[in-house]
Amino acid sequence: MYYFADVGGLFAGLSLEGGVIHERDGLNKAYYGQIYTPRQIVLEHKVEAPGAVMLKEALTVPVKGK
Repeated sequence: MYYFADVGGLFAGLSLEGGVIHERDGLNKAYYGQIYTPRQIVLEHKVEAPGAVMLKEALTVPVKGK
């Protein structure tokens, strides 16, 4: 069985997506010793992440022969 309807009108679709960076001052203070904003941490590099020191050192070791 087939059905066909010729209906005039307008169809519109809308899709919204997004993300949020939520400040968790208590966790930032516990990790860094004082409160820093996400902007200061990520964009302005005001502090170093103590947990990343070993990783940074491992990635910056020169390779022999190069």
